[in-house]
Amino acid sequence: MSSQLTSGVLKDIFAGGTPHQPVVQVLGIKKVNSHSGDRFRLLLSDGVYSQSSAMLASQLNEEATNGGIPKNCVMKIDKYLCNTLAENKRVMILLQFTVLSNQTGGVIGTPQQLTPTGQLQSGKPFPQNTAPPPQNPPGNVGQNQGGGGVNRPLQSNRFHPYQNNPGAPAAASPGLASPGQHPPQPFGYQAAPRTPLNVKNTSLMAKQSNTTPGGTVIHPIEALNPYQSKWTIKARVIKKSAIRTWSNSRGDGKLFNVELVDDSGEIRATCFNEQADKFYDTLEVNKVYVIAHAQVKPSNKQYTTIKHDYEIRFSQTTTVEPCDDDTSLPAVTYTFVSVNELPNIAPESFIDVIGVCKSAADISTVVSRATSRELTKREVTILDESNTEVNLTLWGQDALGFNGSTNPVVLVKSAKVSDFGGRSLSLTSAGSIIINPDMPEAHRLRGWFDTVGQTQQSTSVSDQRGGGGGGSSGPMKHLCQVREENLGLSEKPDYFSTKAVISFMRKENSLYKACTNDKCNKKVIDESNGKYRCEKCNESRDTYKYRCILSVTVADHTDTFWLTCFQESAEAILNENADTIGRYKDQDENAFDMMFDKANFKSYIFRVRVKMESYNEENRLKMQCMSVSKVDHKEYSKQLLTNIRELANS
Repeated sequence: MSSQLTSGVLKDIFAGGTPHQPVVQVLGIKKVNSHSGDRFRLLLSDGVYSQSSAMLASQLNEEATNGGIPKNCVMKIDKYLCNTLAENKRVMILLQFTVLSNQTGGVIGTPQQLTPTGQLQSGKPFPQNTAPPPQNPPGNVGQNQGGGGVNRPLQSNRFHPYQNNPGAPAAASPGLASPGQHPPQPFGYQAAPRTPLNVKNTSLMAKQSNTTPGGTVIHPIEALNPYQSKWTIKARVIKKSAIRTWSNSRGDGKLFNVELVDDSGEIRATCFNEQADKFYDTLEVNKVYVIAHAQVKPSNKQYTTIKHDYEIRFSQTTTVEPCDDDTSLPAVTYTFVSVNELPNIAPESFIDVIGVCKSAADISTVVSRATSRELTKREVTILDESNTEVNLTLWGQDALGFNGSTNPVVLVKSAKVSDFGGRSLSLTSAGSIIINPDMPEAHRLRGWFDTVGQTQQSTSVSDQRGGGGGGSSGPMKHLCQVREENLGLSEKPDYFSTKAVISFMRKENSLYKACTNDKCNKKVIDESNGKYRCEKCNESRDTYKYRCILSVTVADHTDTFWLTCFQESAEAILNENADTIGRYKDQDENAFDMMFDKANFKSYIFRVRVKMESYNEENRLKMQCMSVSKVDHKEYSKQLLTNIRELANS
């Protein structure tokens, strides 16, 4: 037994009306190939008119492919929109629906075909009605009569990607006209021409019927698709990436992304090249903007986790206007994880974290193994109220623009968790950083650090023993503690930091001639014919470059150890680059000796990797310098004061 159709509703919709949750019949469904993927076109009927300019939203394609929309079924359209194309042609996009009945017995009524402009199409009407008239009383529309007179619902609401309301009824009773809905009419009733309805309803075109001060209609984000030529959205920026650059055979460029949200959903927007320069400073996280005249493209799921099928691409005609904060729009939400809980978080997870910058290292560069490009990074140590610290790696512009000298509060959304050196964090392109955010958590953290946190001894999750990485600065230790705590004797290496004085440096074998291939750096063999051969690359070249491998003795008041310092560490100690050191060695022996003499008996903070290794069946405790930095006497004095207080209280 079929459900009541909303008679004449299709003509009203294609004339510009926005009726509330119309009930129609699906007379046919056809697969259409498009540049953005497969789409499905529907032939709909309201019993009076039929219309083939209806499309299923791409996110509902599964409903069509798995038989969820059988031919001649009756459905209630919960959400839809109409786009106006060229020559006033309109196309109806179904975004959410509920199938009320799939046992209608055939076509209901004698529908007449409408054109995409909403006019009657010349020619024969749709084939005659083969379905019996409805017998259900108005109060039982949408229900089947079961045995014993018990009413049973035909079908519950289908899942919709934007709204799941499992407790909602299958359909409102068409026996009672709701606001914006046509009252029930007998099948075959010819509705007289009428003006479009002007009532509040739940169709997407009316869902955000608010306008800009200039009278421009605001469209919901979830309704955006490539078939709309003109649209305007009002959205809040919830995430903003740094500007990234690329270089390939087609040229160079740059881009940045933002994530936008309104009360209907989220979408990703990308700015390239000139638009990146134009809008980067304009768009700020947690601010609201009116955006128009941009392109809508299919979303590349490789670069985003947002579920929207499309994304926005800014163009030369795009306009972005800041507006007063709209409290109806969702604000940025954070789910903060305490630093001391990071050991319980799985690697490769993304979390929100907030802490005070305890220290920040200088800018450094690394070469990407995947792209062979030089990357800029900065290591930052953040501390929270759990009195636990963690290493955070910033990249690119985030690293260059960061200033940790004032111990700012750092908020990172979607920081990537790594098990490099215990637990560490990295700010990838999927995350964002805010310095000194104006929020209660930041104010509370600021007060805690200024009164208590900066003088307390903290622990670090970035240097858990056996963590297997060198990403952390590690706890400060005296050299005697290496032996006392048996560091380096476990299966994996240990890491620690120490303040020590260089007492001796071995000049011999402090340099070697290396392969000029940046991915190699292996020692080359002088072939005595002006050529230098690299066995790894299996090539002979005319040139070579110098690389440092410096052995130094470091000492504090408790013990002495040998450290091996490679390229960057050796250059920092000698205060010269490897090429200059090599030139002194070859051309100016006095300058070479003086350089070593100047570096002796200076104090540094060494970050050390220690591991027991076997060489010629003899076990040796090998200590490698991972990095070296000058002593920050302010920070070191704070730590000494903390140690004194702990000793006094013990």
